[in-house]
Amino acid sequence: MARKIDNQVGMHGMHGNYWMPIRVDANGNISAATTLSASELHIGQVGGESDQSAVAPVLAVAGAYVAGDAVGGIMEFTQVARVDGLGAILKSLEIIALTTDKPTLELWLFDRAFTPATDNDPFSVSDADIQNVVCVITTSNGDFFTTADQAVASIEVSKRIKPLATSLFGQLVTRTSVTYTDADLMVKLSYLQD
Repeated sequence: MARKIDNQVGMHGMHGNYWMPIRVDANGNISAATTLSASELHIGQVGGESDQSAVAPVLAVAGAYVAGDAVGGIMEFTQVARVDGLGAILKSLEIIALTTDKPTLELWLFDRAFTPATDNDPFSVSDADIQNVVCVITTSNGDFFTTADQAVASIEVSKRIKPLATSLFGQLVTRTSVTYTDADLMVKLSYLQD
């Protein structure tokens, strides 16, 4: 049974009242189903969305790195937040290396683009940029696991962050001596979006 109430129709169930807005035209006829436009308004989602962003840092200088050096340039991890203004929970970090070295590496993450240190130079950022650090993840919290030719570090994070827009930006720093060539590294960041 349906009854008209100011251009909305209430649906009465056998075991209670269920109200669902339905479009009704001027003659009281129910119109066709309405579609939702693209937006953050959606029906049926409970919880966040898990995703992963993978970036290969560009090792422009490469070669032998010493403790404190930047390893590669700036990396952009896209779509960490679904839309501007929303956040995410960082879940894990994987660093995949095409060597069996097991250095202590740090991934410095910023909520916006920053001026990075030059590859294979001492890591340094401006006083303004350091204010935008959201997280520093180190491989000393997880071990590298090796094959005959490669190494993978897997670190659990569980850190809530909120990018300025939708991306996070980062740079790797080594705290031990290591040798890498370009294309030796892949950095994967997994997260749960709001």
